[in-house]
Amino acid sequence: DKAISKTYNGGIYLLSITPDGKIYYTANEKKKNSEEYESYIVFDGKEKKAFMSVYNPKVYSGDRLVYTAQLSDDSYAIVNGDDEIRINKKLIVQSAGLLDDGTLAYICTEYGDYEKKIKDKYYAYIGNNKFGPYDGMMMLDYEKNNFIVSDKKGNYAYLVNNIKDYTDYYYVLYTNSGKSKEFDIISDVNLYNGKAKPG
Repeated sequence: DKAISKTYNGGIYLLSITPDGKIYYTANEKKKNSEEYESYIVFDGKEKKAFMSVYNPKVYSGDRLVYTAQLSDDSYAIVNGDDEIRINKKLIVQSAGLLDDGTLAYICTEYGDYEKKIKDKYYAYIGNNKFGPYDGMMMLDYEKNNFIVSDKKGNYAYLVNNIKDYTDYYYVLYTNSGKSKEFDIISDVNLYNGKAKPG
């Protein structure tokens, strides 16, 4: 099979199969004349562009690949099909993918210093919009590594946790139509008929 015919001296990781039977995985290989390794996605036997590392590949309709690429020790990009979106060097990408309506969305963090009382800063990028900073954001779908739940009509929701006086947390649910009041706890967020429903 063309999808698994080559060996890689750095290993193969995150082997997956699309619903229509195409194999994809992350391959690590030592660079020529170097002790350094590079990583890339192999999709249906075709090697994609090489980066320092690649993370969390997701495949969408039309074989569109979305994943995070590490360009250097402190530089990242989101790869969205043929597009490469470079990320501010202060930020670490937590997750990236497409919402159910096809909109690109990703979460980035600028880490603070708890000892110095400098809070983390979380940002949500949805399409052309940037939201935040927030003190923290909660993963809503661990299986798909998503912080944002969505539907095909363009509705979305994400959950933020902020810190009061570095001791107490409060939670706020954000959606495309606004935000909730503050709560002591919110869990199990889903969309129902276009509206966010916390558990």
